[in-house]
Amino acid sequence: PHRHFMFPLELENSNIKTFYISIDSKNIIALPIKIRSHKATINKIKNEYYSLGIYYGILIVMLLYNLCLFFSLKNYSYLFYSLFVGSFALFQMTMNSISFEYFWPDSPKFQYYFTAIAIVIMGFCAIIFIRSFLNSKHYTPQLDNSLLHLICFLPLILSSCLFLSGISTHNFPKIINDL
Repeated sequence: PHRHFMFPLELENSNIKTFYISIDSKNIIALPIKIRSHKATINKIKNEYYSLGIYYGILIVMLLYNLCLFFSLKNYSYLFYSLFVGSFALFQMTMNSISFEYFWPDSPKFQYYFTAIAIVIMGFCAIIFIRSFLNSKHYTPQLDNSLLHLICFLPLILSSCLFLSGISTHNFPKIINDL
């Protein structure tokens, strides 16, 4: 399986065919439509994965480097930054559908729910990193208080994303070939 939905189309060079696409979703979906040859698709996928590998490799190196700094310096800001980088990578994997492809390929509904979960996890990690790095409790108590209130609202944000947005069904595009 690929992280995007792909459909093989049989096209003869001399014939013109019409294809209809029916999309059924209660939410906004991005539907980039590309028609490529098999060879061009393979080349595009290879280039995408090389780029994504470099991108996620850099994030992993940043995470590990800051974890090493935390263990050697005992400064919790490095730990919280590592958590933020890890949660950011998880969020990006969700947005790029890499998590769907590798972790739960048989559960598109969970992928949809996990997007909201990843956003909240990333927000939580960002807030605890900001509080630690800026030492907001000591230097800016008003900012610290606001950040603590924001942390308290994260479960509300998550529940509203999951349960109030009408995401009970999630149907994916269907291609209907009209011969």
